[in-house]
Amino acid sequence: MMTVTSGLRRAAAQNHSMAAVRSYGKELTYGEVWDRGVRVANGLRALGLQPGDRLATLEDNCLESSDLIFGAAIANVARVPLYRKNSGEAHRKMIMQTGCKALFVSTEALPEIEGIDLEGVQIVLRDEGYEDWLAKQSNEDPQTLVDPDDIFVIRHSSGTTGTPKGAVLTHQAWVDAGRDIFYMVPPVNLGDRCLLTGPISHGSGYLLWPVWMKGGCAVVESHDPERTIDLFCNEDIAYYFGVPIMIEGLVQHAGEKGSCTFPALKAILIAGAPMFTNLALKAHEVFGDVLYQWYGQTEVAMGSCMGPKEWFSEVPGSEPLRSVGRIAPFCEVEARDENNQPVPVGESGEIAVRCDGRMRELWGQPEMTAERLIDGLGAHGRHRLHRRQWLSLPGRSSRRHDHFRRI
Repeated sequence: MMTVTSGLRRAAAQNHSMAAVRSYGKELTYGEVWDRGVRVANGLRALGLQPGDRLATLEDNCLESSDLIFGAAIANVARVPLYRKNSGEAHRKMIMQTGCKALFVSTEALPEIEGIDLEGVQIVLRDEGYEDWLAKQSNEDPQTLVDPDDIFVIRHSSGTTGTPKGAVLTHQAWVDAGRDIFYMVPPVNLGDRCLLTGPISHGSGYLLWPVWMKGGCAVVESHDPERTIDLFCNEDIAYYFGVPIMIEGLVQHAGEKGSCTFPALKAILIAGAPMFTNLALKAHEVFGDVLYQWYGQTEVAMGSCMGPKEWFSEVPGSEPLRSVGRIAPFCEVEARDENNQPVPVGESGEIAVRCDGRMRELWGQPEMTAERLIDGLGAHGRHRLHRRQWLSLPGRSSRRHDHFRRI
């Protein structure tokens, strides 16, 4: 079965000379990205990291961001991406709680960790000496074995119900999440450009793997509404991900551009917060039938989704403009009561989702994991299945990784 690593290896071989990453006019081909990833993987080995170890990363979107995504995957090291808007103490807790052996940090982000206790954690600074360090590493693919159930990334939640929790996402879950998201949008064609201005360490990162698998190019920059609209107009952007507040800025600056059109644009994917009616209508007026909304969380990529034909249509008995869409094709969603029983249509309850692209566990919190993963192995303290096993639940037809998860 495919892993993120095997998919990236194949994409690099098939699209060797094509653009894989572009940022502020600079570009890396698939071959260059793979070569740099292999060097990072061997560099991680030289630092003493073994398969299954954790690696923290702290950086903004940049051309070199793909180094760590490819490198950690090739080395079978689990990434623990940190969000730059968090405090130094939050960084420390996430690093230490997940037992990271090393931290890669950009020069710009270095002040955020200065003065915090990271004893036992090796720190690699991406400064002017980074390229020299990279060049010294071997460019021979280590051919590390990677299982679909191995950890690809540990992403921390926003902490809306307490302190942030580390959601463990396996290679299989990440592959499935990419499939689920891109099943709903027009297909990626060879060379299509996907603009990512939200942190690729978080929500935007879900788009990278599906785009690379089809030979597309990730345009990776920091968020600036005016520049983003310029890129839409001049760089043939086909895909974009944003949260509603980012979309609001784009709508405003697109209006100021006046005659700007977006002939290459296929899909703007929106998630992360409610999309209110007025903003949705304005965005639809500016960009046309390219708006796709999905609902999920850190722990489960997608529960429901909606494309423009439904979102901006009239549906008897429903208000699409105030909806997060229908249940996604590869998901099951229910509203449940305090006894964990489905509630009748029209009544409110806690949302439960069952899908493949969801977390395996909350890192280091077995009791909380058992509370969140229910109607399945989580209730018995087990959170891992062999990739060929199927999970059968009484009265339901269920697949591997098919637990209901509360969100």
